[in-house]
Amino acid sequence: MSIDDAIKKITELFDKHKVFFGHGTDNAADEATDLVFFILNIAIGGTWGGQQGIDDAIFPQKMEIDYVRVYENTGQTQSDSPKTTFFVDMNNETVVNGNADYPGVYVSGSNLNGPAGILMNDSDSDGVWELELELEPGTYTYKFRNGFYDYWDGPGWESSDDLSDCGVGEWNDREFSVFLDSEEDIQLGPYCFGSCIACENNNSCSLLGDINDDNLINILDVVLIVNIILGAEDNNVCSDYNQDQITDILDVVSLVSIIMGNS
Repeated sequence: MSIDDAIKKITELFDKHKVFFGHGTDNAADEATDLVFFILNIAIGGTWGGQQGIDDAIFPQKMEIDYVRVYENTGQTQSDSPKTTFFVDMNNETVVNGNADYPGVYVSGSNLNGPAGILMNDSDSDGVWELELELEPGTYTYKFRNGFYDYWDGPGWESSDDLSDCGVGEWNDREFSVFLDSEEDIQLGPYCFGSCIACENNNSCSLLGDINDDNLINILDVVLIVNIILGAEDNNVCSDYNQDQITDILDVVSLVSIIMGNS
């Protein structure tokens, strides 16, 4: 068993085969790369044991440790792996907390931190969440998950039915590969959440105030704006006539003035 503790990344290997890794965007990796302690114990329980209980007949048990060795990096550096960047458009979704204290979207997969996944970010608040990782060569399967859940059989997953055109396997997971000796970065997306393609761009308006898109500004548009204000209609990018980032009575007044020919 060995652990490669690099800056903002920690990798665990068993017989030289990688069995776990975490990144700086993951809380566990943040803590591990800050200050590392070795805790050598027989851990009994976990998700299954906590729910189903432990058979006392298995005791006593013991773990024999031959040695623990720590090696310091003497300055030799490995070539950087290509960066893989994930993008998912959540503008059509409500991002939820799940079992966390804050809303979030995660990249989750069997070799991407399991069901808990790795937290993405939307630093510019444009509704498109992203995550950049340096991954070892190999083939990865994943889905985006809305909210934090650390178990497989739970909510938040993209629908398998919606990914039938691009998914693989029983659950229509997304898939990509990082190739050995490749120096090219990989960009995945932006995909619309639960879709194989990008979201349609509904963020442009050819005629402010034209809510029903008939190329006219008339009383029908006023009625629709009133319904938006009352919550009976979904918000429309053309409804904010005065461009103050909110649809309200001032937009109604402006439209009525236009219709009456006063401006």
